[in-house]
Amino acid sequence: MRPSRSSAGIVARACAILLGSALLAGCQSKPAIRTHSVAIRGFRYLPETLTVAVGDTVRWVNEDLVPHTVTAKKSAGFDSRDMAIQGRWQYVTREPVTVDYVCDYHPSMRAVLVVR
Repeated sequence: MRPSRSSAGIVARACAILLGSALLAGCQSKPAIRTHSVAIRGFRYLPETLTVAVGDTVRWVNEDLVPHTVTAKKSAGFDSRDMAIQGRWQYVTREPVTVDYVCDYHPSMRAVLVVR
């Protein structure tokens, strides 16, 4: 016995709905990649603790009147090297990790980057 046109249409619509739902769920499960800013001002990193997602970009801006660095304390971390006055440097996060970082010139400047 052949399916009627109406039952074939119902099956086709159900398949389309399921496929659309699966595609939409896949799109919604990926968080948008963001850019976060850290100001270097008054010999401090602001904010001192920043939590971001894997794939996000963190951008540091030196607003002080002296050079600074953004140097991770872990050997596999990051290092901006010398950041001039009004200099900018950015880092794209690649894996979940918590990294303490400092300024090589001013070791009392400390902050934490948490990547989830």
